[in-house]
Amino acid sequence: MKNDKDLGLKQEMVDGKLIVGEYQMEVPNTLFGKIKVLLSTTWGKFIFYYLKIRYNHLILAFKPLAVYLEKQVFPKLRDRRVKWLTIKPGINSQSEVLLTGYYEDQEIDFPGTERFHRLLETRDIRALEFDTYLESNQLMETMLMLFWAIPVITDSKLKTAGFWTWKRKAIAGGMLTKSGFHRFCADMRFNLESRIFQVDYTYCELYMARLVKSYARSFSRFSDHRAYFALAPIAAIVSFLIFSLPLLLIVRGYSVWEIYWIPAVVLPPVGAWATMHVLGAMQYGMEHSDQLLSEYIRQERVLARFPEVNPNPVYKISKKGEVIYINPAGNKLLGNASTGFDKVESVLPMDYVELSKKSLKEQEPLDFEFAFKDRVFRYQVSPFQEDQTVLFVANDITYLRKIENELRNINANLESLVQERTQELQLTQEATITSLASLAEVRDPETGEHIERTRLYVRALANHLKNHPRFRESLDERTIRLLYNSAPLHDIGKVGIPDAILLKPGRHSDDEFEFMKKHASLGAVALTGAIKKLGFDSFLNIALEIAEGHHERWNGNGYPRGLKGDDIPISARLMALADVYDALISKRVYKPAFSHDKAREMIIQDRGEHFDPDIVDAFLEIEDEFKAIAAQFPDQG
Repeated sequence: MKNDKDLGLKQEMVDGKLIVGEYQMEVPNTLFGKIKVLLSTTWGKFIFYYLKIRYNHLILAFKPLAVYLEKQVFPKLRDRRVKWLTIKPGINSQSEVLLTGYYEDQEIDFPGTERFHRLLETRDIRALEFDTYLESNQLMETMLMLFWAIPVITDSKLKTAGFWTWKRKAIAGGMLTKSGFHRFCADMRFNLESRIFQVDYTYCELYMARLVKSYARSFSRFSDHRAYFALAPIAAIVSFLIFSLPLLLIVRGYSVWEIYWIPAVVLPPVGAWATMHVLGAMQYGMEHSDQLLSEYIRQERVLARFPEVNPNPVYKISKKGEVIYINPAGNKLLGNASTGFDKVESVLPMDYVELSKKSLKEQEPLDFEFAFKDRVFRYQVSPFQEDQTVLFVANDITYLRKIENELRNINANLESLVQERTQELQLTQEATITSLASLAEVRDPETGEHIERTRLYVRALANHLKNHPRFRESLDERTIRLLYNSAPLHDIGKVGIPDAILLKPGRHSDDEFEFMKKHASLGAVALTGAIKKLGFDSFLNIALEIAEGHHERWNGNGYPRGLKGDDIPISARLMALADVYDALISKRVYKPAFSHDKAREMIIQDRGEHFDPDIVDAFLEIEDEFKAIAAQFPDQG
């Protein structure tokens, strides 16, 4: 049979970590190192026999399940391409204590496992995860390792361990690493948090097999490799009885103690034991090669049938543009299997030969769409460098494109409806603001064009400050639009001021002025009620900030709440400057209209006292725009 190199299978199998020679580099190359490993392995044999005796109750409880898993469960799972089986302690519907296996969405109950169930619970092991390529003896050996290591596993600080070590803490530390502790051609990992023990099968060359690799290759195939390992102690005993014991009886007749006969006594049983292990290791390697070959052939068959069962048209094209193969779905599309090769140009783009050459040259797959009659296909082009051919696989996306067109039309209609409704909402919002603002204007005719001018001032300041580091995150386009729409409501609270005070033709007394100051709080109360009824954020939230806070001062001496500095909302700070500027340049019953320069001077004097310094600086930079707004909307009469 072919070996691994003949198959080209050097690294891995489709499922599982079947890696040839994975751990052979861990064996030292020096003679001293090899002797050390051999002595450690021999010492390990004594320890392992001790573990079998100490944990005999574990073997008796677990062996039936391990054999059942290997013979009955694992083969079926491997056929279904299932790599892992999880086993957890549990109770079935009949209230029986047992173990249950889980894979994908299936469950398997294992009756008669109550004893082993108790052993797991005693050591707080909540789940076992087994690779389905494991054998029953590997299952039992790895469980012995777990029971040997688990008493010290929480105290272990060693994070790496060679596979030949038998130190308890070293084994425990190895199990806590991501790669796990390797022994018996398996990786053992234990998760302290979840208390899950995982065993992953990995093929490994045994040490003694490496020493006689060429010798082992020359043997014919035998039965299961475990038979040789089982025969090893028997062969050693038989060899001792046949060769060593007679020699011992002979040498006892010598009166002088000689040491030269010791090798003749020791070597036969040791040689018999080692030979059995060598043969077992050799058979193990052969079985693994057969497994790799079987998997390789299986995958070849699956891949070979793929084009035949593929519901999508598949065309294999040579570098020169010759049609080498058409699958049944492709012939069905062409309408006639016998003449399909002559018609293939009709279902491929005119430049398919150039596409084939390009894909082969760049060694990159291509992707494009092609219309054929009333159908649309999406082609995936894959190059095969080995035989200089290209595979064209077509996927019918006609229905998909139809759905996309329908969705596009639906989205266009929805966008039109949304835009129409948005315009209606904006118009409704503006009408609402205008109506509310007109209440204050009707009650206070002296304001004139004050509302229009102040909203334009606020927008001009906001647009100028939107790139300022302090205001960049707060003044986006939507916020500026809401500021502009909400500014007219800054004096909405004046509807609650009695006419005797609001319309008084002259300066207010101190008491009247104190009452007049309540218009900020009255406006906030009215807008707060409206916001609560809406139940969501709207332009009224900014209107509330403006109405309540446009008389607050930067130094904290304003009203109604005495806010200071950045505690004052940005919207209110903008309105504060706009409102004062417009009041200064407008005629009132208690004062004449000031010039722009006079108003400018007074605002500069209040920089850092009444107004935010940065907002004053912005005003000075766009004062021409303020003058233009005032000129465009003068007071009437």
